[in-house]
Amino acid sequence: MRLSGLFIYLMLMQWAIAQEPLRVLSTRNGLSQNAVTCIYQDKKGFLWVGTQDGLNRYDGYQFKHYKHNPEDTTSISDQFITAINEDGQGALWVGTRHGLNRFNGSTEKFTRFFPDTSLKKAFQYAFTSLIKLDNGNLVMTSQNDLLCWDIENQSLYPIMRPKDLPTNFTVHRNKLIYGHQKGIAQLPIQPAKNTNILYQKNADLTSMYSDGRRIWMIVNTPAGGYQVKLADVEQTNRTNNSIQLNRRINHISFDLQKNAWIATTKGLIVADSNGVLLKNQPAIPANDEVLYTYASKEGIIWIGFANK
Repeated sequence: MRLSGLFIYLMLMQWAIAQEPLRVLSTRNGLSQNAVTCIYQDKKGFLWVGTQDGLNRYDGYQFKHYKHNPEDTTSISDQFITAINEDGQGALWVGTRHGLNRFNGSTEKFTRFFPDTSLKKAFQYAFTSLIKLDNGNLVMTSQNDLLCWDIENQSLYPIMRPKDLPTNFTVHRNKLIYGHQKGIAQLPIQPAKNTNILYQKNADLTSMYSDGRRIWMIVNTPAGGYQVKLADVEQTNRTNNSIQLNRRINHISFDLQKNAWIATTKGLIVADSNGVLLKNQPAIPANDEVLYTYASKEGIIWIGFANK
């Protein structure tokens, strides 16, 4: 793998924050499709890029594609990639619009998972997030359930949660955090014994992200805009700084300094760990929709556009 290429990209990204040109990798460089939905760097340093038309592995030189083949049951289950992560044993997991997949790096084959077998032949069975816990297990969400992959027992089990699946949730310090009408609630991540926990969804709260210290909540405002609120989990009624935006927020990631990279329908916004916007913002045109951002182990910020 060409590490020097990655460091050059880091330099270019640092220049971008100072309003200098940004290097772009696209279909012209071998990417399977330009709408980038998720990004992940594995323990070997490979960069995995999910798009709306296939999974890509980037080694610093070129992209390798992984696509669904209806005649091959060991190919990935769907072209539309929705989430990527590794478990504690280094196995790569890929969520798609239809099914969950575990990648075998030795054979380059995929094992498909359809926990709800009744949806195996459905048009859509999406897995929208994969979050690794400190013990190496993975918490994952499908369109109708919350599950955990137990690396010790090599099995999936449903997580204890409210009866009505909260779409506005995250994992923070190895606990399930979700928002409701009265604030933030938390549950231990353990096998489901009770799915009748009282829960009233906060319709204005669309999504949540953890930076390890605080929860970043995306809230719809009465005027039709969006607000990013910071909250302390231990003090559920206390809200810290907030950011007002007039555009939809697609994703938030955090770099090594805990700055928040906020992907929106109209460009990219960067705030510090306290929710204060940085003076120097990335030089990305406001009419470019950003779907996803990701900070690599080297500190490189990768930006996924809707169709750059």
